[in-house]
Amino acid sequence: MEFHWMTGFECSSFPQIGMDELELTQHYDYWASDLVRVRDELGINFIRYGIPWDRVNIRPHECDWRWTDQVMIFCGLSASSP
Repeated sequence: MEFHWMTGFECSSFPQIGMDELELTQHYDYWASDLVRVRDELGINFIRYGIPWDRVNIRPHECDWRWTDQVMIFCGLSASSP
């Protein structure tokens, strides 16, 4: 049996008080390099990746998956498993 490390990005968001961990850590701007560094520098290919729901669900019954889609596609192409 092969051992695998797994990690995740803290993604707590409290829009009602204006707090978003991914924004505070600039992950929205540097998500691709963050994912590459986790894979290449730490050797971790399994990532718990939270969906920033307050950015996806922009209005009741209306979702915008563009940002999340690009991250998931990147993970698939870079051999990381979200």
